[in-house]
Amino acid sequence: MDLVMMNDYPRALEITFDAVRNVGLAAALLGAAVIIIKAPTLAFNLTWLVYAEALLLAGLSVLLQLLNLVAWLWAMSRQGMGKLCLLLVGSLFVILLMHFYVAVVSNVIQGVSLFP
Repeated sequence: MDLVMMNDYPRALEITFDAVRNVGLAAALLGAAVIIIKAPTLAFNLTWLVYAEALLLAGLSVLLQLLNLVAWLWAMSRQGMGKLCLLLVGSLFVILLMHFYVAVVSNVIQGVSLFP
């Protein structure tokens, strides 16, 4: 039984590398949120605006990451990956992407004090 029934390996790699790039973009949004919190003068010294901007960026980051994972699974299933292989490889890939995302996020927000 052939577990991998991919029609186009280069396209599958392209989809995978796009997903990894999107993890970096999502983490960069969180980095921007941290910069706004650390430098409130960027928001004209309005505390509520600083936290609103940071919250919007963090929410956008999480949304981008979730859409990224769903898009990868959907694109790989359309490429012809078998259900068992999609379940196994997809689950491992999703775990690795989330691990990378959480590692970057924890490094970015380390040392941020919300209450000065």
